[in-house]
Amino acid sequence: MKLENPLVFYPKRAIEAVSVAISWARLFLKFRPAMKRVLADEDRRNYSDLALTPTSDIEEQDMELIQVFKEAIPKTHGAPVVAGKVVSAK
Repeated sequence: MKLENPLVFYPKRAIEAVSVAISWARLFLKFRPAMKRVLADEDRRNYSDLALTPTSDIEEQDMELIQVFKEAIPKTHGAPVVAGKVVSAK
């Protein structure tokens, strides 16, 4: 591989670094209003929904989606465990 001229390489890298920083800044500014709303909410520590609710082993066994696809999701985090072994597709 041929070495690139330092007078070309470093300005190109500087422009790339600035463009990445600008992209991150735009992303931050895009989500900043939502963050401010969440932080301003007095009841934010008590918020809960189904996705944040912990489940028990019995509830996991009852979940229809897991039961339907348990053979298709072997050896993955959250896959159903039967008698100490992860259920695997055969």
